[in-house]
Amino acid sequence: APNADKLCGGCVDYVHVNKKDPNRCSARVGWAKIGPQPLNLGTPCFVVGKGTVVHEFLHSLGVFHEHTNPSANLIVHDMQRGAQNYLPKAQALYTDYDSHSIMHYPQVRGVCIPLARNDGKRWCGPHESKSLGCVEPRAKDCDVEASKPFGQRKKMSQGDFATIANMYGCAKTGKNATIDFLRNKLAKKGAIHNAALETGAAKRFDKSLAKVHKARADAKAAKKAAKRAARKKRGKKKAKKGGKKKAK
Repeated sequence: APNADKLCGGCVDYVHVNKKDPNRCSARVGWAKIGPQPLNLGTPCFVVGKGTVVHEFLHSLGVFHEHTNPSANLIVHDMQRGAQNYLPKAQALYTDYDSHSIMHYPQVRGVCIPLARNDGKRWCGPHESKSLGCVEPRAKDCDVEASKPFGQRKKMSQGDFATIANMYGCAKTGKNATIDFLRNKLAKKGAIHNAALETGAAKRFDKSLAKVHKARADAKAAKKAAKRAARKKRGKKKAKKGGKKKAK
């Protein structure tokens, strides 16, 4: 950053808050030593208070989506975002599952608590299909009432605070609370950027994910087209000004 010296003593790795994509809220999970680490805050991020902004900053601090907690008893019947946002994470450090977490997706995103089964069969995970002997969940299999707490963006839950305290040791103050200390501590525990399962989403989500990818590609193409149009417009203005000068 041009003002890095003033902001953080010439730091190289930092969170770069931007609005590169005006229609998207996204952040890289955890510290990744890549220099400016993107955190995109588009217009939708501010529609309902500042909860979504907090959600994205917690991603930058190394916190995954709560519904990917391996101890959560949930079903995924649709994927409206990339598969990595739904697959369980074998995290090295995590607290008990918290349905009130600000990091949880709402049930409209295809995640919910399932209705009880009495046939002895289990629900398929988001990376499994019925060929494994499980039951592929549908929207009608959701316990809508029990899933209502999901996706709140009003404030961090007690579980969210516990997660940050466990990861960053918030009882520490002074010298031990510096970012270098926290970075080294987390790097040793492997809690900053744990990988998602190597297996991808089940084939039943192919159509949903294709829509997600197409929407992103269309948005990217529209953005490029807008930039080209803007450049063309500026070029015409310059040419027009140049013509007027010659006429004089």
